[in-house]
Amino acid sequence: MKALDLTNVTATQGGEFPRVTAGGYVIGIVAVEDVPEKEYLKITYDIAEGELKNYYYEMKQRTGYDLPCFYKSYKDKALGFFKAFIDAVTASNPGYTWNNDERTLCRKLVGCVLREEEYSNRDGEIKVSLKPDVFYPAADIRAGRFDVPPKKTLAGGTPATQAQAQTAQTAQAAQPAPQSDAAFDDIFGTDGVPF
Repeated sequence: MKALDLTNVTATQGGEFPRVTAGGYVIGIVAVEDVPEKEYLKITYDIAEGELKNYYYEMKQRTGYDLPCFYKSYKDKALGFFKAFIDAVTASNPGYTWNNDERTLCRKLVGCVLREEEYSNRDGEIKVSLKPDVFYPAADIRAGRFDVPPKKTLAGGTPATQAQAQTAQTAQAAQPAPQSDAAFDDIFGTDGVPF
């Protein structure tokens, strides 16, 4: 092993960083990629407001993991879901109008409920991740006007009770409100940090 100088290094224990949990967040769209042959947008995001602002960016700096993403299909059978997403983005960004140019979604805010979802890893172990589930106007998330669905299990069941979902919603609603709803310069940093 190479010689390490630990003199000016702060010791870090696991669990010292706050964790994202199921609930409502105002997220910011960092990047959008159109995949026309599959008719969907790949949308990369980070948390844009509150105590966990820039959570995934900071994780990327520590670990090298990519920012999370979700996919929005614009196939004919999914247009209703796509429109609901665009409506939530439009309502979250005063003055924004959708013009069928996916690049205009970058640096926009939207309210999002993250849901726990089970998956099987390469070793066959069941793990849980957070996935964007429903999109809202950002003002609804800030006001706590959203529902957190129960965990989606591999078997298709939902073991979480309404009481558990309500507890998660109440915890998220207790997060401090942002300083301004419309002052984008206050929300978007110019120092390379996404939000």
